Amino acid sequence: MGAEVVTPEEPHPSHSAYDKGVVPTRRAAQPIRWLQALGLASDAEAVNDLGPATVALDRNGLVRLHWANGTKITESAAREAVAAVNHICAGQRHPMLVDMTGTASVTRPARAVFAEPSAASTIALLGGSAVDRVIANFILGVSTVPVPTRFFTVEAEALAWLRDGRHDGGP
Repeated sequence: MGAEVVTPEEPHPSHSAYDKGVVPTRRAAQPIRWLQALGLASDAEAVNDLGPATVALDRNGLVRLHWANGTKITESAAREAVAAVNHICAGQRHPMLVDMTGTASVTRPARAVFAEPSAASTIALLGGSAVDRVIANFILGVSTVPVPTRFFTVEAEALAWLRDGRHDGGP
């Protein structure tokens, strides 16, 4: 299975994929093809489709966790995602971009799971709406996150922050 171009349904201008003419769609399997189309994941690389989430380790050592639009993140979904991140990282720590654009909600037990240490060395939360920002600020304000974590609305800025190495950890 080679890289496949995904037809845009609702492009989000803050995503670098939009700039390349390839954006994720709402179907659960699409983020995998989206990562492949961007050249960020191949058949040989680790890609885990968890239903409401997709986890991939790209060629640059960046973990990408994509939550499907409208997902209510429960404790079990959070545990599956964290387990997939830990598995995909195989004992190494990596920066992680979490695309939470359009996430419906995050339960209190899920927030507790995200407060536990994982293979993520730093976390950039990516969202595009005021609701995404409120959810991210609630996660960051109520839970103690174990690594530097910030919210961004522009993917390029999130990636630059992850690459920078000088993390203040603030929201």
